Amino acid sequence: MNFPGQPDTESQRSPTNRVPPAQVRSRILDAALHTWARKGVEGASLDEVAAAAGFTKGAVYSRFKNKNDLFFALLEERVMDRIKTLLALDVPVKGTAAEQIEALGDALYDALTTDSDWQILFLEFWGRAVREPEARRRYTAVRTVIHRHIADFIRKETARRGARCLLPVDHVVVSVLALANGLFIEQAPMEGTVPRELMGKLLSMLVEPVEPVETVEPVETVEPVDESAGG
Repeated sequence: MNFPGQPDTESQRSPTNRVPPAQVRSRILDAALHTWARKGVEGASLDEVAAAAGFTKGAVYSRFKNKNDLFFALLEERVMDRIKTLLALDVPVKGTAAEQIEALGDALYDALTTDSDWQILFLEFWGRAVREPEARRRYTAVRTVIHRHIADFIRKETARRGARCLLPVDHVVVSVLALANGLFIEQAPMEGTVPRELMGKLLSMLVEPVEPVETVEPVETVEPVDESAGG
């Protein structure tokens, strides 16, 4: 890939026949992500994306019909990457119940917000989904998938910790995603304003430890003996 300030000519770009097809696609998607995060989707041409990937524009058009096709392919791939990251999370079960829930929130926040370029571009996806029916359809499809995986993750991890959600799990998922996106919006232009542990503290307000229920053994009652009776 080419980097800002590096000379770029057609002769310097890699012929795609020397690069495995999967790697060509991956490089184009990565270049689109970083180029569009810097300049916006409308502000950067496919020529610029191709140059950033180290290929000619023909390499892009042979794999994607147009900018829209590349845009949605990137959305779908990055969502699947987020799901893989989520499924790979292994948050240790240690400390008090409250500490465990906060650690879970920290891990979720990191998984959802670590890639700042993606978070910036995600706002463009969201804006188009609000305005355009086709964008809304594709956005909703991938968002539904990630909602389902986060719900499964929360159910599994709260059960491991002997905890329960104070709201329906689907409502907790919406809250987690809204918090992650909102906290990123606050953090991005003013780095350092959002403490990393804030998500964990907020999640602890939605999840509580389940107190063990003490079982009381029934007391056997003995009927008094009537000694006045004969026998």
